[in-house]
Amino acid sequence: MKSWGEGGADRLSALIILGFGLAYGYAGKFIQVGFYNGDIGPHHWIYMVASVMVLLGFGLVLRPTQHEFEAEVWKDWRKRLPLVGVIIIYSLFLPYTGFLGAMIVMMIVVAKLFGANWKQAILCSVILSLLCLLLFDHLLGISLGRGLWLK
Repeated sequence: MKSWGEGGADRLSALIILGFGLAYGYAGKFIQVGFYNGDIGPHHWIYMVASVMVLLGFGLVLRPTQHEFEAEVWKDWRKRLPLVGVIIIYSLFLPYTGFLGAMIVMMIVVAKLFGANWKQAILCSVILSLLCLLLFDHLLGISLGRGLWLK
């Protein structure tokens, strides 16, 4: 396979993101939506996401490479295995604890895996989880699940 030159892997990834954004925007044209009352509907959301992806893809393609990164070697894949376990456990506990409980616990474990102390892990987990809940549940109106204990 030909080399893409300096920063070629980044540009290849950017072209994939660009292509996916274009395909996502094109596929949004075929979604059939029932009646909705308002100026902005589901189609507009798809086009906004696709537009952001295309713009970011172009930005990454045209960005000058500052330095070459070494490829990460997965010699010790056991360091990353707990992250997969945390995501699986999160998905199992989500219906019972709801979004907020499962997200806080998952974020604490992930922060500890990345080397944060307990104070940082708990503080960041609670703040980020509450911000996600505020954004999706209250501002966007997307229900994230309350769990059995909040119903």
